[in-house]
Parts: sequence; C-alpha cells; structure tokens
Amino acid sequence: MGAKILFVKESLVKEVPIGADFQRIHALYPELPLRFGCRNGECGVCILFIEKGMENLTKRTPDEVKTFARKGFPVNCRLACQCAINGDIIVGIFPPSQISSESSPNSPESPSSS
Repeated sequence: MGAKILFVKESLVKEVPIGADFQRIHALYPELPLRFGCRNGECGVCILFIEKGMENLTKRTPDEVKTFARKGFPVNCRLACQCAINGDIIVGIFPPSQISSESSPNSPESPSSS
C-alpha cells in the first residue's frame, strides 16, 4: 500500500510508493505542480506548504535547514527536493502572509505559477 498526496489548489490526489522522494513522484506524475531548481536544497524553488502530514515526511536535511534559516521559510513548509514520503500528506496553498512571491516561485502571487 502506498501513501496519498493531496494537492489542495489543484484538487489532485495521487497514490505514491512509501519512501518515494518528490523527484521520483514528479517523474511518475509530471502533471503535479512540482517545480525544481538546484535539486540540492539550496535555492528554495521547490518549497511546499505542508497543510497536514508533516510527520509523514523524512527528517530535514542539513542543506534544507540552512536554506530555511537563510530564507526565513516557515516551519510548516518543506523543500520537495530534500524529502521523501512515509505516509499521507496534504500540500496546501501558500498563505500570502507566510511566503513572499520573491521567496517562492510556487506561491500564488508569483508570475511563474500561472
């Protein structure tokens, strides 16, 4: 049995293998709203707002911790390139007060998300 990911904004639900990282998930389901930049936890392009299920993601990597400190990302977010899924999660819509469009190309205010 796999884990389910719900993307709230797009109303998409996908079942993925337990332990799959988001880069693998994107390869399986290219229609998912995942974007990657550096793919090593430094740029922050792949930030996701985790509405529910943070405990079902792998532990933060040292690179992710450094990027969050440098960019001031909220604790209820994760970098897709730095985590794998161990259970069900809900990926929400970025609250505008938490992430600026300059910080994340995936935020609703960003021109690149249209």
